[in-house]
Amino acid sequence: MEEPKKINKKNKILAFVILPFYIILLLTLFNFLFTDNWEGVISLLGYYTGIYLIYLLYPILFTDIYEKVFYIDGDLSLFKKIKRNKFFFIVQTLLGIGLGILFSFSP
Repeated sequence: MEEPKKINKKNKILAFVILPFYIILLLTLFNFLFTDNWEGVISLLGYYTGIYLIYLLYPILFTDIYEKVFYIDGDLSLFKKIKRNKFFFIVQTLLGIGLGILFSFSP
């Protein structure tokens, strides 16, 4: 019988705190750059909640990518992890930028 995989504390913080915060920071920054006011940031609270929900469901929705980044390469430092999994982190960055631009044009 296979033993269930466990994620270490460093990768839990990266997966469930740092990455969602990074996306929220990019979303807020690009929303501010395109709307030129901070009032729109309050209206993004629902989107922030959605982003955290997606990251909580990430291990279920995207199992193969999640296992590669956080289990197989789990013992690597953050910089080596980014170097080895460039596509994953580029997609995360473009997601934050794209959402920030998209939500700045929504009424």
